[in-house]
Amino acid sequence: MVVSLRPTPVSDWKFKKEWNDFYSTGDLYATKKQEIYRRQWEIKTDSHNYPYLDYIKTLAPGWRPLQYLADFMEVGTDPLRWRDFNNSDKNHRYTYPDDFVGREEKRSERVSHSRVCLLDYEENEVEPHVTYFERPIDLRSKLLEINGDEKDHVPESGLKLFVVEDLSRDTIDLLGHHLRIEPDFFRSHLREHAWFNIRDPFWVPPSLHMDVASRNWHQVFFCRARYFTDLAKFREAQRAVDNFNIKRKLDEDESKALWDRSYPTSKPMFPQLHTSFFRRRKKRNEIPERNSHGNHKNISGEQGIPLNDIQMTNAQQELIEEEVDAKVGLMRTKATFWWKNKNIGVLLLDPTLTGGFPLWREQENWHEKPIPGEVGPRTPDPEFSFAERFIYWAENPASFLRKASLSNDPRQLPMMILLRTICADWITMSQYIKTRLSQVDWELIHPREFLGHHRFYTILNKLHTWRRLVPVYREMLYTTTLHMEFFLNSEGKPSDNVEDEPFMEYLNEFMLILRQMDEYEQRIDRLTAVTTSTINMVDSHRIKLLTGLATIFLPLSLIGTLFSMSENVDKLGVTFGYWAAASVSVMCFLLVVYRLSESWLA
Repeated sequence: MVVSLRPTPVSDWKFKKEWNDFYSTGDLYATKKQEIYRRQWEIKTDSHNYPYLDYIKTLAPGWRPLQYLADFMEVGTDPLRWRDFNNSDKNHRYTYPDDFVGREEKRSERVSHSRVCLLDYEENEVEPHVTYFERPIDLRSKLLEINGDEKDHVPESGLKLFVVEDLSRDTIDLLGHHLRIEPDFFRSHLREHAWFNIRDPFWVPPSLHMDVASRNWHQVFFCRARYFTDLAKFREAQRAVDNFNIKRKLDEDESKALWDRSYPTSKPMFPQLHTSFFRRRKKRNEIPERNSHGNHKNISGEQGIPLNDIQMTNAQQELIEEEVDAKVGLMRTKATFWWKNKNIGVLLLDPTLTGGFPLWREQENWHEKPIPGEVGPRTPDPEFSFAERFIYWAENPASFLRKASLSNDPRQLPMMILLRTICADWITMSQYIKTRLSQVDWELIHPREFLGHHRFYTILNKLHTWRRLVPVYREMLYTTTLHMEFFLNSEGKPSDNVEDEPFMEYLNEFMLILRQMDEYEQRIDRLTAVTTSTINMVDSHRIKLLTGLATIFLPLSLIGTLFSMSENVDKLGVTFGYWAAASVSVMCFLLVVYRLSESWLA
């Protein structure tokens, strides 16, 4: 149907009022205003027994970026989400409930929630013992045990890797204090940003590469895409991101294509009904009836037959299509890892949204396929979060042991699992960008079918979105490869031995995706040039039509002017007849000349 080809809005983007309130607690230069708010959320570290927080607050005057970490720990989440607990900010943008008791409960929940898993690798073992810590007191007991072994000079063997999903005050304080972790490690994971505004209070000064190379912690950046069936579910997921303690953002890709919406199948489900009307929602509970000519009486269904009056099986009921207006959300994320003497590590991972679906539904299964007659291993749940996926493959490392022989470094196996999981997400993201650009190609080739009447500006809007995002992804990949190289060289090995490490295979994979991003940038530039040229051609065609119309009416105006020179009112009827005969004749002659010249030029 022609209606189904009607173009849809490319994006639901709009400026949000709360963006102007980014500095409600004070910008980077409003020191006095910031101090007023800090007195509101300040906690007494002596009475609450937070030694690591007290340590950070003593460092903050000399190292200003650490002040944001101290504020995060005291507020319990991103400090910009702070809500005045004196009820002076009715229905503001913050994530705490409106009532005072609910705010305190929510704040306590954010502060103390713990999502920590310990992967305990024994010496020369590849499958770890997995322990989950749902309460801070349990995590404290384990950390005290580890510190006790260090004080008793128990020989270190194997690897103890703490996997942390999201961050909280208690988790930061316990891990930072007992493991003596550098505060910048936690500070770097709190926010994800592509750039800073000049007033942002969470600004972080850039680091020299030589300083990054000397750290005992590094970061890997990546992007995850998530599919939603409609705009309402996408907006709900955007609100759910506020439940994370760390600051992340779910962005719409601002790209829409014909295939993102639900359309009827090519064959009717029932012989007496036309298929195109089945894409209406079930809640209408009606279908149009046919007239004597076999056509539908009314598209809107005022004279329709209730579906309940038609005998349908359960299977036929399920075949009635629901309307889908798909949205894809993109979230920039990161994994931050810290090591201590190769035997103790902390891995910080971002939480995963529960709404929607992973793009293209599920990740690749890396288990070796069983031969006929054998029972394969348990497959990973497609609904797993990113942290659960990592832990699952850590418990099932056989697929990674086939790739390369492991060295004496116990960190190698979990790092290989992490890099492979992240690389899979990057490959999915690369395929998605390729899909969107290929759809733009189709829209340029067949604009009538996919865009409607010369809606080329929608293509330009899509290309501008990817022209902005792809360089950001390229920078994330480049930074990731740098951190990987720093990690490979952190042990002081000669450079010729580094290539023997299996990490180089993953580094090459990241470099391949980086080259793909370079190709996408060039492709976007080419498509933008073609689209701009097409728009100019369409505009030129419109100007040509206007010029033709103006040319046609020029002699009519001239003849009308000549006939208006007659002052004899009695003969006005005769004059009008002469005017009509002459004008119509001249106009028809000019139209014929215009058509002939147009066909000759074509």
